Amino acid sequence: MLYKLSRMVLGSSAYAEISRQEFTEIVKAKECLIEALYIEEKFSLIVDNYLDFEIDLLEGAARNMIRFKANYGEFQLDRTRVNRRLINLLATCKSYVDQSKIHLANMIGRQSDVLSEFKKDLETEIGVAYRVMSEVRNFSQHRGYPIHSVSYPAKWTGVEDTAKLPFSMVPLIDMRELEEDPKFDRQVLNLLKSKDEKIDVRPLIRDYLAALGGIHEKMRGRLNPYLNEWEMIIVSAIQRFKAQCGEEKSIVGLAALAKEDGGKISQEVPLTISFIEYRKGLEAQAPSLSTLARRYVTSEGDRCL
Repeated sequence: MLYKLSRMVLGSSAYAEISRQEFTEIVKAKECLIEALYIEEKFSLIVDNYLDFEIDLLEGAARNMIRFKANYGEFQLDRTRVNRRLINLLATCKSYVDQSKIHLANMIGRQSDVLSEFKKDLETEIGVAYRVMSEVRNFSQHRGYPIHSVSYPAKWTGVEDTAKLPFSMVPLIDMRELEEDPKFDRQVLNLLKSKDEKIDVRPLIRDYLAALGGIHEKMRGRLNPYLNEWEMIIVSAIQRFKAQCGEEKSIVGLAALAKEDGGKISQEVPLTISFIEYRKGLEAQAPSLSTLARRYVTSEGDRCL
């Protein structure tokens, strides 16, 4: 068996020979980095779905501010839109939690500290919002819509010429709907007993995502030493090919190959850093959500006249 680095393009015959161990390390590094990419893609979906949720709330508030009137049909359309966004968001969160465990196991084993600490962080997260929204997710998947109504509060602030009238759209959970479901966790219901009959879901969602974002941030930190090592293996292989095959002006089509004695390619691993850069780009676009509970968006501006 021959192991080498070579470009899989017409007209290129240059190659750099590598050992079986080096080839095995390249295969492992590529597979693990792909698994890490999958985790970041799933977290990015959480961020995108949350952004859609918030945008729908802002659009609903803006429509009400301009029209200052809504009929029954418009109320229900807004409720349906918010439900669609929230169901998508909660489903994505569940997918991230469940599938990240699989990706971590594939990368560094089922007995690894990174996986065990990730599971521990999930199991020991005792925040009210995290527990409530996890149960609401189960409710929305198996039994009913999570949002039962929406309201459009508007109240004057300030006095006379400086007074302002802020608008918002508030998605509400009806406690009676949850209480009527015999499968809804009673302990979670007790956490909400002291609250109003209808509960504003916005702070719960932000607290929930802040908790999940904090867990993800810690997992990223634990993975970094492994990611750096795997990235170095890929980069070093590319640099080795460039050094030994200087006549090649490009690395397009570069791959690590395992060839049988008869010349048949038994395994091919494409070599590029594009997917590594893509993962890092996702990390930058989906920064920590751990402080999300303390943020909000407003369109208020200072008077200039």
